[in-house]
Amino acid sequence: MSLIDVNGLYFSREALPVLEDVNFTIEEKQMVTIVGPNGGGKTTLLLLLLGLLSPDRGQILIKGRRPAAVQRLMGYVPQYSLFDPTFPVTVYDVVLMGSLRRFWGFYTKADHEAVDQALATVGLCDLAQRSFSELSGGQRQRVLIARALVGRPEILLLDEPTANVDAAVGEHLNELLRRLNQDLTILLVTHDDAFVSNFTTRVFCINRGFTEHPARQLQEGAFVDALYQTPVAAVHHGIHLDGHHHAGESGQINLRGGCTHD
Repeated sequence: MSLIDVNGLYFSREALPVLEDVNFTIEEKQMVTIVGPNGGGKTTLLLLLLGLLSPDRGQILIKGRRPAAVQRLMGYVPQYSLFDPTFPVTVYDVVLMGSLRRFWGFYTKADHEAVDQALATVGLCDLAQRSFSELSGGQRQRVLIARALVGRPEILLLDEPTANVDAAVGEHLNELLRRLNQDLTILLVTHDDAFVSNFTTRVFCINRGFTEHPARQLQEGAFVDALYQTPVAAVHHGIHLDGHHHAGESGQINLRGGCTHD
């Protein structure tokens, strides 16, 4: 059985089709990048996989069950995260919000240990008590990834994680997601074709329908121009897998230990 099975998926809004006859399977620990024009249905597909929307027809199974029944298996980083910059919330608090709880009550020791682990994973232990509003765009994105990881998901879904960040930040995120892919299945929506070609071997094109393309086609240029109907300039991110610190981004990536406290 595949980790994710999508068969005959159809979804519409106000009687207008958004996704039609979408079919695919995804295996454990695969890296899948989803590309397509604006309005093509990419974000809608993520919301369907998360169980936040229900298909009109067709079926989505995650480990043989409907998405709403296995939401704990998935972590989600949305494209936009609106917040009040005057609200006094720390990095630690934002990540703690990702703890999945069935009942009201105090957070447990295990919840706090999960936050330490998630912050260590994204290399932000030293910023745990910093105000979220003081962070750079790249640091905020890493905090949101930590929030998605704190529930210890098996599948990580990200919607445009490199939007509005520069190439150096994109490089750091690329390295982080590469390392996370050692343990997690990752589905990534992006318009950054260089991020795709450096990062994945499976590319899903969603434009109401579904097509899969080899990642190498993105390096040829013509496929990207045809996909977005306009020339797209590639920004090639250098990839470093040695775990070294990158300029402008504080913290080391740590996939095993948690944050240490004095």
